Amino acid sequence: MSRKAGRPTTTPDRIKAVWEELEKNPQDRPTVTEFARRVGIATSTLYYRYPEWADRVRARRDGPGSPRERHVRWRGEAEAKRTIALLRKQVRDLERDLAAAQAERDGLKVRAAEAARHHEANEVLRATLVNIGMVVRRHTDMRTAHVILDEVRRTGHMATTGNGADDEGGASPLQ
Repeated sequence: MSRKAGRPTTTPDRIKAVWEELEKNPQDRPTVTEFARRVGIATSTLYYRYPEWADRVRARRDGPGSPRERHVRWRGEAEAKRTIALLRKQVRDLERDLAAAQAERDGLKVRAAEAARHHEANEVLRATLVNIGMVVRRHTDMRTAHVILDEVRRTGHMATTGNGADDEGGASPLQ
């Protein structure tokens, strides 16, 4: 393919030449696609290889005095206001969710502390019952010890043992 005499051959030179032609006619406001066609390259090439030129073409097209300027500015402002309102709502929702999560976390901390206190108290009671059983066996005869320990088991004061066995089927720490 032959080139016209005097026409630039490299893409950057062709871009500059087409831009200079545009500057001669202030009313000429081509789209990026039209500008790329005049240069003789694909629109995607202009966007990806020469993004600064694509920006300049868009700025010229949408700049002061263009018919699109007012529409673009208005649409941009309206879109920005909608986006800001949406983001504010999302922030409020996230703050509400965070407060609920923090309250739930605080409640779980209180419940965990209570459970730890109950566990500790149960361990103390279990040890006390074991000691009582040992004292009862040591200071009374075997028959009396069995009667006392059976009464403790029967009244439910020793529902479970340290090894998880219940008083009917497993060994009691008081035996």
